[in-house]
Amino acid sequence: MKRFKKRFGHHLFIIVSLFLASCSAFKKNTSEIGPNEGKQIVSVRIKEERFVTKNLQATQMTEFYARYSGRDYFIKFCESQISREDLEGYLTRVNKKVLNLEMEIRRGRWDICDQNYSRQSRTGDYMIVYGIMTDEM
Repeated sequence: MKRFKKRFGHHLFIIVSLFLASCSAFKKNTSEIGPNEGKQIVSVRIKEERFVTKNLQATQMTEFYARYSGRDYFIKFCESQISREDLEGYLTRVNKKVLNLEMEIRRGRWDICDQNYSRQSRTGDYMIVYGIMTDEM
């Protein structure tokens, strides 16, 4: 019985050690920002893409995305403190595609700006923009 307890204790120690080591290996990268982590100032590449419907038809409407940390985030203007026109004007004026933005990443519905949740919407992480950080200050 003594031998069994000793072996069991040894095996338990190994299992717990391996579990703790694997947990630390999956620890979140602190350079990535997730939903609801507050305002951040980041450098992002802005790109404009045509909206594609669910049946894969490209439309004339375009949307803006911000490339950050290896992902493209939809920019939701109705929650942002800048308008689409503000961003377009700034991109045209400075002729740059990489901008410093004060932004926040949220998770939710991309296409719904009012409380009409009966409409279908794309969901997931998206970006809201509080401001464009310029060199003009």
